[in-house]
Amino acid sequence: MAFVKVSGSKKYFRYNECKKGDVLVTGGTYLGIEEGKFGIEHNYKLPSGEIVVLNSAGKLNYLMSKFASAGTVCNVVYGGKIVLQKGDFKGKESHDFELEIENGLVAGSASATAAKPSAPSLDDDITL
Repeated sequence: MAFVKVSGSKKYFRYNECKKGDVLVTGGTYLGIEEGKFGIEHNYKLPSGEIVVLNSAGKLNYLMSKFASAGTVCNVVYGGKIVLQKGDFKGKESHDFELEIENGLVAGSASATAAKPSAPSLDDDITL
């Protein structure tokens, strides 16, 4: 019987210590969200088996809910701090992120919106 070493630890990032362009997740499989001590936590499993947890941030929450689901392989890049230009938080600083999903499309592009997988419907022609 073969055994593989597993680690129970999780890696967290402090966004205030990150620099614009830092890659936070590389080739990570998105595991979904959990409710953590400080709110929503996005969990990713790296190819090495390490678990990376990214805390809630408006842009990250939006990108993950719009373009990824559990099982999506992705890269997450820290985009630095930006000043919001509109909405309830206009003029406030916010953390920015970029999301790259497994099919090579960058989240936010028109083709990435169309590329999000969907479940087959009864109207689909399914051949066995």
